[in-house]
Amino acid sequence: MEELKSKGFDTSKAVVIENPVSEEFFNVEKREEPVILYPATLIPRKNQLGFLRAASTIKEELRDYKIIFTASGDKSYEMELRKLAEKSNLNVEFTGKVSYEKMLELYSKASIVALTSFEETFGMVIAEAMATGTPVIASRVGGIPYMIEDGETGFLVDPNNPKDIAEKLVTLLSDKHLRSKMGREGKKVAEERWKDEVIARKLLEMYFSAIEQDKNTKR
Repeated sequence: MEELKSKGFDTSKAVVIENPVSEEFFNVEKREEPVILYPATLIPRKNQLGFLRAASTIKEELRDYKIIFTASGDKSYEMELRKLAEKSNLNVEFTGKVSYEKMLELYSKASIVALTSFEETFGMVIAEAMATGTPVIASRVGGIPYMIEDGETGFLVDPNNPKDIAEKLVTLLSDKHLRSKMGREGKKVAEERWKDEVIARKLLEMYFSAIEQDKNTKR
C-alpha cells in the first residue's frame, strides 16, 4: 500500500487482505525442545548460509541446540551449508521435504523459528510460527516488518549482519521467559490477523462494500 501511494496511486478504496493460516497451526501444543527451526527452501536467497555463519560465532550458547533446515533445493548450496556446519561443529539436521504433519510437529518442538532471507514478501512461515506461539527471528526486509513487532513478537535483524543475528539468537536462547512471552504475544497477533474467519470476514466486507457502491452508482 505504501509503495502504491508513493507512486501516485489512489489507495482510498484499496483493501489489504492477508493470507490465512490453517487452524491446525493455532491448535499446535507447544512441547519446546532445544530446536531452532529454519523452514525454507535451500536456496541462496533464503540465506541459510548467513544464519549458519552467525551461529558459528556462538557455538558455546548453541551446544545443546539442534538447528533444523527443512525442505530441499539447490544441491550445491546444500553442500556448502553442510560443509560449514561440519567445519563449525554445529548440530545441524537437513530433513529434506517434510510432510504437513511433520511440520506441525517441528513447530511444536521449536524454541525459535528463524528466517534471515535477503528477500521476502509475506513470509508464510512467520505467520505459521506466530500462530503456534513460537518466537521468530527474521530479516527486516519486504513484508516481514509488517508482520513482526520488533522486541515484542520476535526480533528483526539485518540479513547481511551475522553479529546482529547472533546477538538476537543469544538473547532468546538465554531467556526462556522472553521466548514464552514473545510466543504468547505473537499468537495473539496471529489470531487477530490470520485466522480463517478473520480473512473470510474481510473478504465478505469487501464484496458487500463493492456491491453497495455499485448499487449507489446505478441510482
